[in-house]
Amino acid sequence: MGEVQCDVGVLEEEKEEEKKKKKEEEEEKKKKKKMKEEEEAEAE
Repeated sequence: MGEVQCDVGVLEEEKEEEKKKKKEEEEEKKKKKKMKEEEEAEAE
C-alpha cells in the first residue's frame, strides 16, 4: 500500500512538471511570435 502511495505522488509531480514545461514553451512561442511581428512591422 505504501509503495502505491509513493508512485501516485511521483506521478502528480511529473504532471506538474509537464504543465510547467508546456506553459514555458507556450510563453516562448508567444515571445518569438511577438518579436517576429515587431520585426516585420519595423521592416515595412
